Amino acid sequence: MRLSLVSLGVALLGCTHVSAPSPRAVAGLTVPVRPGWSMALAVDGSVAGRPAVVRLAVEEPFSRVTEGCFASAPEVMGRVDTRLVSASAPDAGAAMRDTVLAGSVRIGERLFGDLQALRDPGTSCVLTLGSEVLIGFVLEVNPGARTVTFHAQLPPSPAYQAEESLSLELTRDPTSDRPSLAVQLETAGAPLTLPMLLATATAAVEVSADAGRALAGRETGGQSLGPRSIGFAPGWTLRHVDVVVAPSSPAPALSPTLVGVLGAEAWGHYRILLDLRGQRLVLFRKPPPVEGTSGAQSWAHLSSDSTASGSVLRLITWQMLDRGALLPLEPSRARLRTCRIGLTLAPEDPGANLAVAIPWPGLEKDLPDCAKELAAVPAWSGELQESGPRPCNGTCLYAQEVIGGRTVCTCGRGPPPTAPPSVRAPAPKPPPPSETEPTDPSDKPARPARKR
Repeated sequence: MRLSLVSLGVALLGCTHVSAPSPRAVAGLTVPVRPGWSMALAVDGSVAGRPAVVRLAVEEPFSRVTEGCFASAPEVMGRVDTRLVSASAPDAGAAMRDTVLAGSVRIGERLFGDLQALRDPGTSCVLTLGSEVLIGFVLEVNPGARTVTFHAQLPPSPAYQAEESLSLELTRDPTSDRPSLAVQLETAGAPLTLPMLLATATAAVEVSADAGRALAGRETGGQSLGPRSIGFAPGWTLRHVDVVVAPSSPAPALSPTLVGVLGAEAWGHYRILLDLRGQRLVLFRKPPPVEGTSGAQSWAHLSSDSTASGSVLRLITWQMLDRGALLPLEPSRARLRTCRIGLTLAPEDPGANLAVAIPWPGLEKDLPDCAKELAAVPAWSGELQESGPRPCNGTCLYAQEVIGGRTVCTCGRGPPPTAPPSVRAPAPKPPPPSETEPTDPSDKPARPARKR
């Protein structure tokens, strides 16, 4: 990746001293990925003392910062020709844009330094670190722990490797210097190998209208495809990733040589090492479970943390769920009287993971009593069920009234949610009397579900 201020056409306007960030500043730092339905990389941090959402975006050649990160008008450091910077910019049609100084940037609690970034509109504070910064690190993303670690160089392989690994070479798009790799998509027709932009701050997998037409054999602009597989290499395929087709061509990747975007819904099923400087993406996975057995490789791991407004629920499944699943949730140290809640999973590949807030935005309006009860629950437990009726389609959180059966769904992926009132889960059994405080299950995995 040969990105620099010179190559991006920056015209410097002043001589303000800038404490340039160094890879040593955050080397070895591990931070949690913010809650979400995928592993799209966003972490907590700050800019000039203001709390910020920090996005780690190798798909962006240059860093970006919103105006909400500044108490007053930020200092303009230069001008950038954005025609090769970002198709996703709010004013992508403008040729020249201001760069400003984002000072005292922190990732987590660690001071990173000052950096120049494109100025974006917006009242909230969001800092996007582009590839001109991230090229100085090797990023390790762990979907099981939902963390990202910054390494100064590629870490050595462990002496005893319990995972399978695949090393993929990244290429640089000749027009924008963005990282890309070739993946194979197979639908009802012949499989196609497509050059895709690697995107770390983006969740979706997206292809151009032309690529969608070639895959489906018909016009599919603005629709979604469910390919039979997305393959990184022989034996390294995903079967349940939806592919969004852009409404029209050219491709959403901004380049005639790239026909799609490969977001976290694909690579997020694996533990990865991403080395932009070495142009290498390494995927790691657990060995597949043995048919007819249960064990650590086929478990669904469930954990939760208490927050000021409720809790955050995390789930990762290591088994293939060709028909999806249901996971009713049981509260710890609390009792629900007005509603019951749970997760529904769309058909998922091993490594599917999420982290979601309970209660979620909007539930207070739809089911206010339920939302109030959920906010008082510090932790959750549950057991994965591969059969039985499901209150929602797709990968969703649901809340269901005990009396009346009204169901509310909030979904992250899969088909549009449906919640027919006639579908009712069985009433939860009251907990047995106990003289001791129940054990917090937040650090224990859910019981294994046998692969059928």
